[in-house]
Amino acid sequence: MTGLFGRIHNKNCCCGGPVCCDRPLPLDCYTGEASTEPNALPLTLDVVLTATPDSGSYTCFNGSGTLTFKTAIDGGVCCWEGTITGTCVDCNGASFNWSVEMVTCCGASGWIVTSHPGLPCVQGDHGGDSTIAATTCDPVLLEGCFTELIVGCVVACTLTMPPTSGPTYTLCFQISEGP
Repeated sequence: MTGLFGRIHNKNCCCGGPVCCDRPLPLDCYTGEASTEPNALPLTLDVVLTATPDSGSYTCFNGSGTLTFKTAIDGGVCCWEGTITGTCVDCNGASFNWSVEMVTCCGASGWIVTSHPGLPCVQGDHGGDSTIAATTCDPVLLEGCFTELIVGCVVACTLTMPPTSGPTYTLCFQISEGP
């Protein structure tokens, strides 16, 4: 399976190189069995999203949640996956719900972090995609921002105007291994 949320990685993709912390995956990608290796990566990672608008004092895409490691048996791509949700507030103080699907994978050249906001918002042509090195490996800490901006979120900025596109947002993430 390939596409927006990355690539299937075999059991050893994360173990052999420093880019993915020299730690084994928490589950075997083919059988779904738990790793018996010492110091395996965790089954869940915590994520915090922050977003900066290009204009105005809009509040949107700030939230937190959990990503869970999923194998093909679970309908996943051998990566940590999850959906972060929250509420945006437009320039009139009106709120609407948002969501961002996140996938984090160990890759040959680093950690691959992918995001895809829910409609009507879009991020770049196919969602956000960032390849980074871990800030720390034990515990895991991944920090960065996507170069693709979130656009197309419709807001009504006055009561007499039709809805218009709101500001664009730079989306940043902090993904960490819990205690």
